[in-house]
Amino acid sequence: MTFVRAYNYGAVLQAYALNKAINDIGVECQTIDYYPKAFRNSYSLRNHCVLRLKPAKNPKWWVLNNLLCLRVKKRNKKFSGFLKKHFRMTKKQFCNANELETCLNFDVYISGSDQVWNPEICGFDKAFFLTFCKDKKKISYAASFGINEIPKEYKQEFIKRLSGWNAYSVREPSGVEIINDLVGERAECHCDPTFLLSSQDWVSSLSIKKRKEEYILVYIVDESDALLNYAYQLSEQLGLKVYCLHSTMKPEYFRNKIDEYHITIVYAASPKEYLSYFLSANYILTNSFHGTVFSVIFHKKFLCESVSNGRADYLLQKLSLQNRVLNDSRIEKIFEEINWDSVENRIKQLRDGGLSYLKSQIIE
Repeated sequence: MTFVRAYNYGAVLQAYALNKAINDIGVECQTIDYYPKAFRNSYSLRNHCVLRLKPAKNPKWWVLNNLLCLRVKKRNKKFSGFLKKHFRMTKKQFCNANELETCLNFDVYISGSDQVWNPEICGFDKAFFLTFCKDKKKISYAASFGINEIPKEYKQEFIKRLSGWNAYSVREPSGVEIINDLVGERAECHCDPTFLLSSQDWVSSLSIKKRKEEYILVYIVDESDALLNYAYQLSEQLGLKVYCLHSTMKPEYFRNKIDEYHITIVYAASPKEYLSYFLSANYILTNSFHGTVFSVIFHKKFLCESVSNGRADYLLQKLSLQNRVLNDSRIEKIFEEINWDSVENRIKQLRDGGLSYLKSQIIE
């Protein structure tokens, strides 16, 4: 049970990774096709724009609005197609927590990963707390609260929803403390599911093709002139093209940046195309947690701009890659060597810990 219908690269790819990892250990696993109203609204055409066939008084607005509609429609189609082709999902799609009462034909239910326990996401939906499972085994895997402390107004509801689980796995150390505070139980801290698959697993399982050109990749989830300027300076020095992937479909920020920073925006890439850009890039600049993850998985020279929730910072610390944080504008910083053998040893420890937990809770 996770954010499988959030048409966001990190959400969909972490869901794919956990599904595949569990199936690969010899257990039949399905992801519940849960598409609540909150996600329908967030990723719908109507939330972004309304296609208008009749020309408007402002021709520029009319063209840009319709162009955005077409991009959102294309994005949604690509994500939906990816889920249909590559996921083992329930045949039935569920739209609210009450409908899930009929989804009781499994032996074990898992919540996570992603910020499934964040009270500010998806309307604090009780479905992600597996409230529909009355007499079934309930565990979590690398679930995240997305916050370091539970607000007082939510605390009693959290206690109610998280009491009596068979095992707790969270993604951040703060989650371990929160679980102990809420229900007095010990939680284990495990890696994001994307690390449960090796680089070869990602490439072979999805048939990811390497792009033939050389380029710099920028992937941003928050607006960042610092990253775009760094990419521009690096491009000027190396003579490489700059591609920019982003998680928002609203183009206002980028309209003025395309010419200023000489970047090429990649609109509506599919999850497979997203991975292809990471696999093939010569250099990567990002302020995304999963952008950082795939930079590491594919052994890229990268820099990560620190973000407010600290997830990427914590990951880099675990992998002894603190020097990959963009804290100055020196172009030379991205050329610093990375000891990938050491990094892989640390990733293996994280992967082994995550898979061991899953096996112990599902098989043994």
